[in-house]
Amino acid sequence: MKKTSSYMDNCGSMNISYELVGVNRHINCTLGNATKQHFGTVGVLFIMYMAISLILPSGSVGPLNIKFIVLFIVLTLLIATRPVFRSKFLLTVLLIFSACIFWFFLGVVKTGSVAMSLSQFKAVAITFLLPILSFYLLSRNIISDLNIYKAILYSTVFISSIKVFLLVYSAVTGLNFIDITFLLAKYFHAQIMTMKIAPFIYRFELPADLAGPLALFILLLRNRLNIDLRINIMQKMTYAILIIFSVFISYSRYIWAMTAVVAIIAFMFSRRIRNYSFFIVLAFLLSAIFYHPYFRSLTDRFFSHAVTVSDNIRLHELPYLLRYFETSPIFGHGLGAYVPSCIRDAYDKYSYEIQWGALLMQIGIVGIAAVCAALSLIAYPFICCGINKIKLALLILLALWLSASFFNPYLTSSAAGVIFSFFVAAGYSVRNNTASNRSSRSIE
Repeated sequence: MKKTSSYMDNCGSMNISYELVGVNRHINCTLGNATKQHFGTVGVLFIMYMAISLILPSGSVGPLNIKFIVLFIVLTLLIATRPVFRSKFLLTVLLIFSACIFWFFLGVVKTGSVAMSLSQFKAVAITFLLPILSFYLLSRNIISDLNIYKAILYSTVFISSIKVFLLVYSAVTGLNFIDITFLLAKYFHAQIMTMKIAPFIYRFELPADLAGPLALFILLLRNRLNIDLRINIMQKMTYAILIIFSVFISYSRYIWAMTAVVAIIAFMFSRRIRNYSFFIVLAFLLSAIFYHPYFRSLTDRFFSHAVTVSDNIRLHELPYLLRYFETSPIFGHGLGAYVPSCIRDAYDKYSYEIQWGALLMQIGIVGIAAVCAALSLIAYPFICCGINKIKLALLILLALWLSASFFNPYLTSSAAGVIFSFFVAAGYSVRNNTASNRSSRSIE
């Protein structure tokens, strides 16, 4: 009887343990499904945030700050999932925010302005946060590189279409286009650069224009990055025309230059584009011969008196920024700092045309060294394991993007964060392509 009872006890304990294992598996499965649902929502919202960052002139739509709401939900869902805490992601984010907070308080102490320091703190923080989030979500397969490419391309095409619609609407109704852009700027609490540049054509520069050259790169060279957009030739031509037109009316020499480099890269890679280039060059030469108003607006952007004045402002800023940097070279003067004797913008006093010089003055040698270290991580996939044509092209585009801040304050914003996310996704694509090529060779 004792043997029997002990046997039954053992069997009972075995049954209980099996039941506990089953319960644990059910709980783990349920938690896993919940985590997947969280991550699916995070991926959709993050891509939505990237699109909003390019489409909206600012974060606000009327009284609501849409960007902040969406980003808050994304971060809340990420923090609510346990895998985040078992990774280096949270530590990286906390480290960057700690650095931003340090320079924020330094700026408050040295300038005495909380609002000015807070404004630049938000711009710098989101610029860092977006590529970090992109890298994390890509590495966890929560989003794909294709999601990022599509967000950039279709957001740029959408805003280009809106520009064309507003220009046509202005021409048909007789409404002053500058008045229309003024109303948009007031509604979105943003500054929109506009002016008349030719008959029925006005300058209309938006954050999405910064991504225009990259959208064109995605469209023309999608096969080189194994991007499956599933669009036909007519869609491709329509998108390309819309993007190029939007780039033209941005009236930014830097954006024009970067678009020209993308066109040259596409010319080198694609035979079809080389065939079309003859007609493009012919149209350009005919416009030059007849000195068409649209061609004249192009030349005026390089050789007019207003351009000379604008370039002189940049030359004027640099010595002031360097002299002020020398008074606090190690850590700088903090975020929101500005040179009292040289103010470019009465609203954002910390903003300068030569943004690299301004950042050197604001965060010092230590801060610039940290920024360069972060940039080297983005550039690393393009220089490791040998350099091929597509890696070299991406490296040139990254260098051009970084050089923009020697001429314009483009480097820190949510739109800039999206552009850095493009290079993170491109690095991810390049690594995957290299790995797949190696595996195929090993199989052979």
